[in-house]
Amino acid sequence: MSMPHSSEEAAPPNVSWEGAPAPPCEGASAADVAPVGHSACGTLHAWPLALALSGDLSGLIATDAPSTEASVLTEAPADGYLLPPVFSHTASQVVVLPTPTTFATRLLAEIAEARHRILLTSLYLGTGPVERTLTAALHEALAREPGLQVHIVLDAMRGTRPDGPTGEDTGDLTSTSLPDASSGPAVSSFYEHLPAQSSLDLLRPLWHTFGADRVQLSFYHTPDLNGLLKAALPPRFNEVIGVQHAKAYIVDDNCILSGANLAGQYFTTRQDRYILLSRSADLSDYYWDFGQVLRSIGRAYAGRLPAGSEPPPKDRVERTTVPDSPDYTVIDTLGNIWQCDIDAASDSAILRQLGHNRLVSFIRMQRQKTLPLANALRAELFRHPNRHPVLRASDIAPSTYASPRGGSPNGLQSRSTAEDLHSLGIDHVALSSPLHSVTTEEAELLDTFIVPFIQAAPLGVHQDALFTRALFRGPSDVLSFLAPRTPIPEDGPQDAEQPPTVSASSASLDRQTPAGPGSSLASMRPSLHLATGYLNLCDQLEPALLASARTPGLPSDVTALPPGLGFAMLAQSQTPDHESGPRDVPPGMLASSSSGFSSVDLLTAAPEANGFFGANGIARHVPSVYTQISRDFLHRVESTEAGANAQGGQIRLWEWAKAGWTFHGKGIWYRPTSTEPPSMTMVGSPNYGHRSTTRDIESQIMISTANPDLRRRLADEQAILYSPVARVTGAVLDHAQERRVALGVRAAVYIVRRFF
Repeated sequence: MSMPHSSEEAAPPNVSWEGAPAPPCEGASAADVAPVGHSACGTLHAWPLALALSGDLSGLIATDAPSTEASVLTEAPADGYLLPPVFSHTASQVVVLPTPTTFATRLLAEIAEARHRILLTSLYLGTGPVERTLTAALHEALAREPGLQVHIVLDAMRGTRPDGPTGEDTGDLTSTSLPDASSGPAVSSFYEHLPAQSSLDLLRPLWHTFGADRVQLSFYHTPDLNGLLKAALPPRFNEVIGVQHAKAYIVDDNCILSGANLAGQYFTTRQDRYILLSRSADLSDYYWDFGQVLRSIGRAYAGRLPAGSEPPPKDRVERTTVPDSPDYTVIDTLGNIWQCDIDAASDSAILRQLGHNRLVSFIRMQRQKTLPLANALRAELFRHPNRHPVLRASDIAPSTYASPRGGSPNGLQSRSTAEDLHSLGIDHVALSSPLHSVTTEEAELLDTFIVPFIQAAPLGVHQDALFTRALFRGPSDVLSFLAPRTPIPEDGPQDAEQPPTVSASSASLDRQTPAGPGSSLASMRPSLHLATGYLNLCDQLEPALLASARTPGLPSDVTALPPGLGFAMLAQSQTPDHESGPRDVPPGMLASSSSGFSSVDLLTAAPEANGFFGANGIARHVPSVYTQISRDFLHRVESTEAGANAQGGQIRLWEWAKAGWTFHGKGIWYRPTSTEPPSMTMVGSPNYGHRSTTRDIESQIMISTANPDLRRRLADEQAILYSPVARVTGAVLDHAQERRVALGVRAAVYIVRRFF
């Protein structure tokens, strides 16, 4: 059973990650799906893209996780994997920002040029000098552009927690408390000396100066924190239950995706990843609307109690009687007033239902807008599986999605509308003027594609985790899920859209040995690089990754592929693709119906580069907790590889350390073969651990490209990030004196690791 597109009546279904199979193509029935193993070919270059566009990931992956994991995961949609939208982008406008300072400088420069909209989605905004400069820049931009709208989405617990132990309250700020908006130095001085102790303290003057119609301050409150649990957990500790962790920074049509928060060291000496997609109207629209969905299921700041009023001892929830207003008003213990449709703490079950349906409807709506491009990609991947798809915008059918504001001439940049969001029960603030799009001439050659993913386990959405798990398993035969509606027959004539199928041992396969000394089949297999500041792979993702190390390589009777053949999924009834036409995939590809990675390199923070290194109190033990988690992980890896096939992959762990710096980087780089630059990267907020998959709100994007220059720049980014590293093994962590973990910490790991 599938969820209704806009109804908010049905509760999230109680099913596991796998869910039930969904048709691979919109409009196709289950009977139209070709059986797994009956497609002819696959491509290493675009395999992750094909995987993202496939209709049912549960049919492509085995369930290696222990059954106890099901009790940890919350509900998933009944149709399992929610098909994401896919956007095209110009490769030259994908900019890799290498350092925290370039990230801060570029973000401030974007804000200085803002005309229509700014969205900052983060865990929190710090209260240090750079953050105050950023807030002053927002103030000046709002004063300069009367039509500019600013929306900031933070976590309710972290965003209202004081950074210091106490501090003077900013009070009931009004416009009379603020400087002349036209005076830049006065604005900077005001924020520099503002006695702000929390994100809300620093942002509150923007709301009181420019009003709720131009400044939206939204704070997500997890439904998992309620009742006695909320009463018992003090600030900071209550954040372990779940937070808003997604990061997306939108200015007009420019979008920065990162794992970095808007705070302190993240702008100076805390290394993360930062990718700017300039002139990306479609992706910026996606995240702008995603922010509106988060606002609709969170708390919206609506002022403070009058001066002299006593805040309640605990949050007070009142029904709103004002027409056309949110249903509830919440007054917190700090005297802040919030408005919300459903209060997370008092009506958590209803909020789960509401949030689930709004997120699922949002994702489906976004997918519907990009159907022409998605279907063109699916067809191209099926017709020419030996190469990364390159399309022309003029060949994409116009979108039939009804959008009153319209889109670009090629139908690729569909616009979100007030009507769209209103159908989800979400109030939308319309932009004062239309946004520019990438011109048809610039976007004519489509060789780079963006796929966004969302993870919101408390609300029953597992889109990102399902995809990541399938990716970790290594190349799979996904083309049967991309097939046209006519099923692929087991025998007999083949449709023109479907390559012929014969035995893998057919004489038509002219086998060769790899050219050059030292050639190996391992070098012809894909490799994966993964970075996370906090290595703690969850019980669903780790087994998938370990499986890639013990997956066999080529069938014993196949030594190599002829040049130009590309990557063929040679199951017993499959053959190479004999279509005519150019082949732009380099020779040296692997043939296998179940091929693991040649290597998997994981990068994480060394203890001294952990953000909690040198912390006070119980937090000082956090680096030791991650050391113990790494030790246990490496022992499982070594045990797996000891019994693995000789052609299986190798999983290696590296630690990042740089004097005076901490490491917070996260993401994935996928190389079609170990000697090629990446053809795909993923960047965003997930750390791939228990928190990311079961507790927090997360988002990341996949960038899949055939563009040589962009691939080179992604390789450079990955190489630089992996430069100040040292490899660690289980033996090193077992015997190095400086890596010893106290017995009490070791025991605690098995209790607390699901909160990390």
